[in-house]
Amino acid sequence: MLLGVASSPAYPAQYGLTLLSVVRHLARLCLHGSKNQLSPRILAENFSPVLFRQPAGWVTDTPPQQAASLYWAGNFDRF
Repeated sequence: MLLGVASSPAYPAQYGLTLLSVVRHLARLCLHGSKNQLSPRILAENFSPVLFRQPAGWVTDTPPQQAASLYWAGNFDRF
């Protein structure tokens, strides 16, 4: 899924490469969670406002941090 988004012709290639780099770095941080105390949940709560910004006027019942936490927790093994 991530590779499909990153290689989409709708976005410039540098956006996709940046996204892949950021996600790989976050995955590396999670792999060393026992040393740095960063779990997937903590990373999702801290980075979701940046990575999953909602467009202006977006209305939802689920806060972005919670939605991103649920997404990352369910899809972490795909990265």
